[in-house]
Amino acid sequence: MNISIFSKITNKNTTEKLIKEIFKADPTAKVSILSPRNEINSFMDVAIGINKVNLICDETLYGFGKVRKFLEENLTEIKRKNRSIGWYLQQYLKLAHCYTSEKDLLIIDGDTIFSSTFLEKYLKNPYLMRTNEKIAEYSVSSIFQKVSDSRYSYIANAGYFSPNILKKYIDNIDDWFINTVSKVIKNDSDFSEYQIMASLLKNEKKIIHEKNIKIFRRFELIDNVSWDNALIRYDAITIEQNHKVNMLNKLIAKYMYKVGYSW
Repeated sequence: MNISIFSKITNKNTTEKLIKEIFKADPTAKVSILSPRNEINSFMDVAIGINKVNLICDETLYGFGKVRKFLEENLTEIKRKNRSIGWYLQQYLKLAHCYTSEKDLLIIDGDTIFSSTFLEKYLKNPYLMRTNEKIAEYSVSSIFQKVSDSRYSYIANAGYFSPNILKKYIDNIDDWFINTVSKVIKNDSDFSEYQIMASLLKNEKKIIHEKNIKIFRRFELIDNVSWDNALIRYDAITIEQNHKVNMLNKLIAKYMYKVGYSW
């Protein structure tokens, strides 16, 4: 199983720390960083400085231009759902990357750091990662009629992706994505690549084990706690640079961290 990290320059430090944790867990891991064309070279020192890491321009992935054009043409509907072109495009790119991969993948968001302790165990025995994310609007059964909706969230900023399973349900990844999102942006449902992939894996019994992971989102709101110390308490932390930071949010985050809350 190869590991692919979708990242941007704003998440460079987070991604670098994640890669260190990966190689600490498995020195032989095959890791790729996928990033936009105008940012990918910024990760060159990360790739060379830590270990051999493959750099991929995500704009070269199959169907990129076609899907981006569709999203741009439907910007009004996308904004109505309080989403962005980038939000949907990133999800497509992960699915397209998996679809054209020769091996199963662990895909991770670049703003998320998993601990080496967690990764060492997970890479030996993968399972479906569950979180406490609200998933009422993520209906997989409305996309695939023979797949049941789960009462659990698999939106964990990372997940196991299988090209063979994906191809069993989808003939053309770009056309399928466009048709699916065309429906999603016009109703009350929504789209999650992680929820979809986990549901397909579960339906095919490719992975039968699942487990809640302990994840702290918005760790950028926490002062005076190092990433290393946080990764002793949590399986993963996220540093979300584009979200608003105010005193109330910081107080809430501090309390949640103190009590060990995970979501």
